[in-house]
Amino acid sequence: MAIQLRTYAKPALNLQRQLCLLQNNGLIVPNPDRALHYLRFIGYYRPSRYFPPFQKNTDNQFNKDASFDHILNLYIFDRQLHLLVMDTVERVEVAVRTSISNTMSEQHGPHWYLDADLF
Repeated sequence: MAIQLRTYAKPALNLQRQLCLLQNNGLIVPNPDRALHYLRFIGYYRPSRYFPPFQKNTDNQFNKDASFDHILNLYIFDRQLHLLVMDTVERVEVAVRTSISNTMSEQHGPHWYLDADLF
């Protein structure tokens, strides 16, 4: 079965044109230099995941009070939350893994993990 590929016809836009596109769609950009900085270092795609709640409909027009700063703050909050969750998950993972390893080592010797009968 052949995979049908869709043709991607959108042209690449430089940073200034990306910013203009956002502004033309009604996004308030209080500090264009700051917006360009973030577009340069995090790209257009990452903050675009946060656009829909600030948009009127499917034609990409933003609500009248939508601003780049609101969207950026959501992105930053989400990133910080992600880092906190991943840090916590990693700590729990290490604690559980260590507890299992210590218990199994005491009961079955230091190479317990090589014994297929234990799994």
